[in-house]
Amino acid sequence: MSDLITTLRGMTNAGTADYTVGTVTYWTDDQLQSALDRNRMEVVRLPVSPLTEYDGGTVVYTRYQTGTMYWEGSTAFELQDSTGNAVGTALYTFDAERGVITFSTTTTGVDYYACGAVYDVDGAAADVWDMKAAQAADLFTFSTDNHSIQRGVIIQNYMRMASQYRARSKFAGNTIDVERQDTNT
Repeated sequence: MSDLITTLRGMTNAGTADYTVGTVTYWTDDQLQSALDRNRMEVVRLPVSPLTEYDGGTVVYTRYQTGTMYWEGSTAFELQDSTGNAVGTALYTFDAERGVITFSTTTTGVDYYACGAVYDVDGAAADVWDMKAAQAADLFTFSTDNHSIQRGVIIQNYMRMASQYRARSKFAGNTIDVERQDTNT
């Protein structure tokens, strides 16, 4: 989780003491993790795809792609075989940021399934930029003598950053079709 927090901190330029509201100082790791948790999706038995590679003219299957990035790593991730049994972690390594599973030996293309939590880091970044813009809402622009202080531009920049990350968000705007089964139409 610390890698995800570090990534989010970099995407949002969130220091550990950017500002204080009352007695709460922003941005602690816990506050960034809360933003990530609001943009989290649980994944159960997502089929993973083997990459066809060649070793000396022989087809080998050592790498599998989950098709999504920013998984929670360590014990929060589980790889299952087709019967639902967990695959031992000694048999593979997992790149949680890229969503790539690498086995030490070929698997002959066996079906595997990923289980765990996936984070929409772009959505979390949009949330943090929105909160930073809200905090800056009382900044104003003023001119005096031959000086012009343009502090209000900060809010516009924060909102622009939120908009850019929201546009890249994996989960934003997702909808599902629901069909009622209790009607006779």
